[in-house]
Amino acid sequence: LCAAPGGKSTHLAACLPEGSLLVSNEVIRSRSHILAENIAKWGNPNCIVTNNDPKEIGCLTHFFDVIVADVPCSGEGMFRKDTDSTGEWSIANVELCAGRGRRIIHDVWNALKPGGLLIYSTCTYNMEEDEENIHYITEELGAEALPIPVKDEWQITGPLKYDHPVYRFFPHKTKGEGFFLAALRKADGETEEIRFKNKNKKEKGKTVPAVPEAARAYLLDTTSFTPEWSGSTLWMLPEPVRDVYPLLREHLRILSAGICMGEAKGKDFIPAEELALSTALRREAFPTVDLDWEDAIRYLKKEALLLPDSTEKGYVLVCHKGFPLGFAKHLGNRANNLYPQEWRIRTGYVPEKVKTFEMKV
Repeated sequence: LCAAPGGKSTHLAACLPEGSLLVSNEVIRSRSHILAENIAKWGNPNCIVTNNDPKEIGCLTHFFDVIVADVPCSGEGMFRKDTDSTGEWSIANVELCAGRGRRIIHDVWNALKPGGLLIYSTCTYNMEEDEENIHYITEELGAEALPIPVKDEWQITGPLKYDHPVYRFFPHKTKGEGFFLAALRKADGETEEIRFKNKNKKEKGKTVPAVPEAARAYLLDTTSFTPEWSGSTLWMLPEPVRDVYPLLREHLRILSAGICMGEAKGKDFIPAEELALSTALRREAFPTVDLDWEDAIRYLKKEALLLPDSTEKGYVLVCHKGFPLGFAKHLGNRANNLYPQEWRIRTGYVPEKVKTFEMKV
């Protein structure tokens, strides 16, 4: 929950056991697209990005094993990094954020399985948004606050009004900015069986387009993926996504799921940027061109691109030092830069550290 811009989601995607599914939600529409972009750049196909209110997610009764809620807060832990934010702080805003945090947890609570875990965090220190809300979750929702196995030098606990294990991390004691953290377990109980509804009448008689033959060769293992068309755009859903996709599509606004493979236009199939960045990409399916630093930056700015004359015509995987950046279409005398317009780099600034690193390399 509250997942944009995506740092927590990419960290979770890296930590979760193989075969897990991560659903990342952002309620604010503009921020949800930034979240989807960063999830795509991370390249893990076992992810779904949604844009819903927590109350709508709460309709998924007993669906999630773990819910992470880094709720909106008054930001006291960021004062060292952003001194201007002190002027935005007020008691009224603290009270507003505390109430919003309780509402988010209350609305989504039904979606957590009995015995499941809730990770609650803020980047603030006051007790109204922190201990008071943990006390609400334990008293009103019946959860148990759990001790967290962290290193002693990292564990900074605040003044405890209640007998709950909670953790404060202060910027002068730890690496990073300040934040508050608590882990809670939902009380055990009988898990309600999740039921899938049949597809609506419009979809029953709908003809599903065939997957283009070329696109079948784009993934390392096509047998573990299921095709899903959205208009002329083809998505490939890995098993963890495929198993729950019908249910989530029924209740939520899905922005992305699995891997966006590309778009069918007539007899042509244009590979998507997300495919180039996916860990499931079979790189041998495309000719590859490795760009130097200057050309790589030009590509990411979506500027004109010149590829070596020896490059095969057609769709080319563009890389820098072996790392995929995206696709270009080589036409012989020129190449079309296919980097998404909305992702392009808009600044010419290059940090001195990067310049130094490039010179040493």
